[in-house]
Amino acid sequence: LSISLLLSVILRPYEDPVLLKLEAFSMTTLLLTLNLGLLYFWEIPVWGQLALAGILFSMLIGTMVVFAKFITTEFINKVVNLVMDPEPKHPIIEKFRRRVRDRFMAYFEDKNIRNQIMKELAEERAREED
Repeated sequence: LSISLLLSVILRPYEDPVLLKLEAFSMTTLLLTLNLGLLYFWEIPVWGQLALAGILFSMLIGTMVVFAKFITTEFINKVVNLVMDPEPKHPIIEKFRRRVRDRFMAYFEDKNIRNQIMKELAEERAREED
């Protein structure tokens, strides 16, 4: 596992820097979990075992939070790309895009931004109808 982590950092198998960080983070967490888990076989006091369990538990929870953030970010990026993509799509996707954009506008507090986006949407709809 140590060699895999080292090769992954050196060879950089992915082009996307987010994936590189995610792989290095997951391998580091695995390596630390395995090595710290070996300490359970030593004769250490109960407070040491509890501290070790707390450290391992927090590391694993942290890893799950990082992965959840990554998945959520990727999902949001995919939805935004689907909604904002200028290429014509299937009619159902177009209807979805319009509904999402219209609802998205409700969250803008700046009237200038809202008016500019609404103007762009009206121009796009006019182009689509032509």
